[in-house]
Amino acid sequence: MPERSRPAMSPVTPADQEEREEQQELFPPKLLVVDDEPPMRESLRSLLEISGYQVVCIESGGKALALLERESFDLLLLDLNMPGMSGQQLLDTLRQRGIDSSVIILSGETTFDQATSAFRKGAADFLAKPCPPETLLATIAANLDRCRRKQDYFVIQKRLQGSEELHRFIVNSAPDLFFMLDGEGRFSFVNDRVESLLGCRVDDLLGRHFSEIVYDKDRDRARYAFNLIHHPGGGRSTKRMELRLRVQNCDDLRYVEVRAIATELSPGGTYTADGRGTRGAAATYGVARDIGDRKQSEALL
Repeated sequence: MPERSRPAMSPVTPADQEEREEQQELFPPKLLVVDDEPPMRESLRSLLEISGYQVVCIESGGKALALLERESFDLLLLDLNMPGMSGQQLLDTLRQRGIDSSVIILSGETTFDQATSAFRKGAADFLAKPCPPETLLATIAANLDRCRRKQDYFVIQKRLQGSEELHRFIVNSAPDLFFMLDGEGRFSFVNDRVESLLGCRVDDLLGRHFSEIVYDKDRDRARYAFNLIHHPGGGRSTKRMELRLRVQNCDDLRYVEVRAIATELSPGGTYTADGRGTRGAAATYGVARDIGDRKQSEALL
């Protein structure tokens, strides 16, 4: 299939969700609190531990950086005004060193410039001290959920990549010729079977009209079938049709049995075979099967 097609897949399966919930129970999210005020650190520790989180408290940006280089945390609660390395400087260093951690700024410094600077440096949220416990917990939960959805997205992309690679291998290893034509009848995709069937490379066909490889006496029938499946009320698919295809650089012909169906390529890059949904570019997807042996047997009989 074309590289932009996407196999149907559930974003997160029930099994994935159940496993994730079990992991959260066994390994609750790990939070790092970075604040130079002891009462604030202890207050946050008590609130977060009661809420079911693992909590580590650090009193400076420098110590937090050293810890983040050794351990990973699901979320940072970061103060901006601290002696030594400030919160803004810690954000800069985390970005420079490629340490990917979600950061919520929790600071008494709430000027527009400070907030804007923090967001530009990758902070996920900004809360002012003192912050109501319910607001803080809701913000933490929302950011952790956003991080989990991001992780799910990467898992899905990895699965899709593996699925596409397998799909591409299966299509290119198939004994049949798979092809895709654009709305004008030009090849936009063809699998590797074309090399052994017609003696030409895949790149040799891309962009060429299908009629160029069809035997002269079969071209009218091929054009009729192509126009029929794209005509309103035409059924959107062909029945099995026998055609003769030219072999490159010789006078040989290959008898094939073709089955094609009208498709549409939506702006999002997905193919639909029923013509419903977002209207897009017309296309034809088809399969051509070599029936040379069968034709020889029929001739002998």
